[in-house]
Amino acid sequence: MKEMFVLDIRHVAATLLHPRYRCLKKFPDHIKNQCHRYIRRQVRRLRDEAKLEIQLKQTSTETIKKKFKCGVNLFSRFESQNFDEELNNVESSSGSEEFDYDIQKGDELDRYLLYEFEKNDENTEPLKFWKTHRNQFPFLSQYARSLLSIPAT
Repeated sequence: MKEMFVLDIRHVAATLLHPRYRCLKKFPDHIKNQCHRYIRRQVRRLRDEAKLEIQLKQTSTETIKKKFKCGVNLFSRFESQNFDEELNNVESSSGSEEFDYDIQKGDELDRYLLYEFEKNDENTEPLKFWKTHRNQFPFLSQYARSLLSIPAT
């Protein structure tokens, strides 16, 4: 009896995240689409975790600032040194409320799939590739490095 090896979605994702095999030529379209959705979910999860971490840091620094603000002299806000603080509180009227220019660029996976490699770039090892391209694809490279660094044993 022949045992068949069943590919998990992480196997397909690891193949896609290898720069040389990112086209997934021999895979059917429904598996490619499933893999793209899976990777996008993982990248979104990493991005949400990073946003939450930033928010937690901001709230902790704001609490520290509030603690120190209470001890400030009553008349210190009238001193010329705090003039910059007043300017920050004034709202800018240069923004347009009528039009929202929040145009979304392609996500990291789309940019990776459309990325044009140099001839010598494709022959690099995948972990080296993701390390050098971590600024272009910050969350995708983080996920790729975590997935590709799993031992095959």
